[in-house]
Amino acid sequence: HRFSRFWQTAAIVSKDVFDQYGVEGTQDVYVGVGAFMAEDANYLDSWKQNEGIRLVANPDYYATKDDNGPFVEKINWLEVPEGASRRAMLEAEEAQIAQIATKDFPELQSKGFELQKKGLFNTIRDISWVGNYWESHSGLTGEALERERDISKPWIGNPFENGDTYDENTPSMQNSMKVRNAFSWAIEREELVENLLGGLGFVNHQAYLSSN
Repeated sequence: HRFSRFWQTAAIVSKDVFDQYGVEGTQDVYVGVGAFMAEDANYLDSWKQNEGIRLVANPDYYATKDDNGPFVEKINWLEVPEGASRRAMLEAEEAQIAQIATKDFPELQSKGFELQKKGLFNTIRDISWVGNYWESHSGLTGEALERERDISKPWIGNPFENGDTYDENTPSMQNSMKVRNAFSWAIEREELVENLLGGLGFVNHQAYLSSN
């Protein structure tokens, strides 16, 4: 991902591709083992930015033997920015699957549409307290990071406050943890689900949903 360091480092990537193309080049060379692949040998012929991508079933998909798909031969994945347009396409049978606004769930369900409830694909709306000042070196390049950790702000901790060794028990780290915990306890999660999502959701205390 061009903007998120998390998505740049969360996935397993091909070492051969990385060694050949480096940090920047690897972002444009996609190697996957999923149930679908680009329709054209050159994926850029199948994918158009702001339009969509054409996919076909991967004949070598490793999970086919366990009856885990793929279950269709082709997918035409369209990028449709407007939620109202996505809903209209679904209702007009121009699309078989669509991501729609939460507020539209009840009415569409009353018309016979079904929600895809498996946790791996649901939408998560989260507020995260992350330690993005804690790294000393870039996970991508290994280069030392210049961090200005302003511990005068009570929510910022400096694990290197006592020197070059990482220590999560420095005074600023312990104080900032208490501040983040206080913010977390102050959030009325049930009220957010009820008022923002119309009760169509549930409280989740982690970044990912359980598969069950």
